[in-house]
Amino acid sequence: MIKVMSVPHVEQLGSGESGIHSVVRSYFRLARDYDIEFVAPKTVSFDVLAIHAGTAGNYARNGNIVAHLHGLYFTGDYDMPGWAYAANKAVIDSARYAKVVTVPSSWVGEILQRDMRLTPLVLPHGINADMWKRDGEMDDYVVGYAKNRAGVDVCDPSFLMSFAAKFPQVRFVATFAPASSPGNVQVTGALSHDEMRGVVKGARVFINTTKETFGIAILEALAAGVPVLAFDHGGARDIVDHGVTGYLARPGDYDDLATGLEYCYRYAPTLGANGAEAAKRFSWRGAMESLRDIYKLAMVEEAAAAGVVIAGRWRYGGGPGRASGVGRTTGVRYHRWTAQRTDRRCRWFAGCCRSGSAAYGRCWQRD
Repeated sequence: MIKVMSVPHVEQLGSGESGIHSVVRSYFRLARDYDIEFVAPKTVSFDVLAIHAGTAGNYARNGNIVAHLHGLYFTGDYDMPGWAYAANKAVIDSARYAKVVTVPSSWVGEILQRDMRLTPLVLPHGINADMWKRDGEMDDYVVGYAKNRAGVDVCDPSFLMSFAAKFPQVRFVATFAPASSPGNVQVTGALSHDEMRGVVKGARVFINTTKETFGIAILEALAAGVPVLAFDHGGARDIVDHGVTGYLARPGDYDDLATGLEYCYRYAPTLGANGAEAAKRFSWRGAMESLRDIYKLAMVEEAAAAGVVIAGRWRYGGGPGRASGVGRTTGVRYHRWTAQRTDRRCRWFAGCCRSGSAAYGRCWQRD
């Protein structure tokens, strides 16, 4: 067993709903099946210190630290309060002292590589697809906003006010919406995870315009057989296959978003079936196997730097910009990424690169 001190510990989470809380709870629930033991708080002896989102205040230098970064607050793009700057500092500090850094999506990884010269490991979250399997007919409404908050950080449902007005015949369901939203917007208020699952499973289309660091709600919608309409940014780019499982509109282009809603409505059954199948790739089994390998990597003395796991866009045929599969570094599979982005994306952290190859080559994951 790999003994891991997790910060936060599952006993410290309280009853609040958040993406990080959901991930931590899942790690604790499944750990023993993958030779991981999360030790009790204040335990003195352990193999790895795993820190989520910079929540540990003190770091043992040269320790076996894994920093699980779930994203940053983009203070340059949004008007953020002082606590957001403090949170960013905590996240960056944890990355500075860590032996291994993980991120949930290639987009977050690109930012860290560009601005901090870090080469993080992309560790996508998992999902229990069976829990989200649709058990009834597709209803005729759209989930327009599903966040448990509004007007905080990047969570903003204000687009619904004008967007829903373009589709007066469509019923939109949202947890929050501006008071002046049109009458076809039904506001539910914050919902529990179980309540939201019921709402999502019945929807015809799921909209998510937020720039997510991963997008667990997007993945849950796909697993439920619901086409996803999102902007082509953030973690959505790793999850939604444009034109196959949903529609990725140009960021900030609400006319293109409207085109996407029409597309998703028209082809909902096909897109939904494709999405349910695609969501199976994000299994908790795969996530936990990767997590175990990452903790093993952190225990290696002077571990070699992990290869670039940022999965960029590439072209086939060997020119600049292609992704190159290389083998393993201490059991962790990853991608090598060369400079120029083109028209396709390499999405997957584990299981797609040809193991054992020392030469550069194409990514072997079918896209």
